[in-house]
Amino acid sequence: RFVYLSYAGLQPSLGTPFERAKLAIEQRLRHSRMRTVIVRPDPFQDVHLTPLARFDIAKRKVAVFGSGTTPQRWVSVHDVARLVVAVATEHEPPGIVEFGGPEALSKIDAINIAERVTGTRIKVRRMPLWAMRGGMRLLARRNDALASLFGLGVLQDRTLARWDDGPLTERGIEPLSATEFVETQA
Repeated sequence: RFVYLSYAGLQPSLGTPFERAKLAIEQRLRHSRMRTVIVRPDPFQDVHLTPLARFDIAKRKVAVFGSGTTPQRWVSVHDVARLVVAVATEHEPPGIVEFGGPEALSKIDAINIAERVTGTRIKVRRMPLWAMRGGMRLLARRNDALASLFGLGVLQDRTLARWDDGPLTERGIEPLSATEFVETQA
């Protein structure tokens, strides 16, 4: 069985290169004769809540794209890997599995947790939604990767999760919460 990793909330609304590519691949897989499963996790804790994505607790600096108030169901990379193994070997898995972690937590909530655990203030740099949209359009032809990153930021800022951790827990996977992840990082 072919298991394809996409992302939660994928919809043809922003038109970024990354979005178009993911949608095209999903479409081809749906029409393929292969046995396939499309796995759509919410953003990875291990990326978005670490220095890699400018969430640097050690340096007390965090970048917030958009309002930072839209809850995400941040999910652990390890939990996603376990789910991929499960659906690859299940007898009759669903065609699409969309899921996230066990709690809905905004970027601002995650910053508050880090401040509580460390006992210090964290400097927050903000990029407003209008700047992300402008960057996405401006870079669309010159830098696909950066335009797509801006687009993912817009998507995260405006998309409420309709999914939960059910696909994980139904398969016996006890997901790591974003709170636990941030507390460990702090």
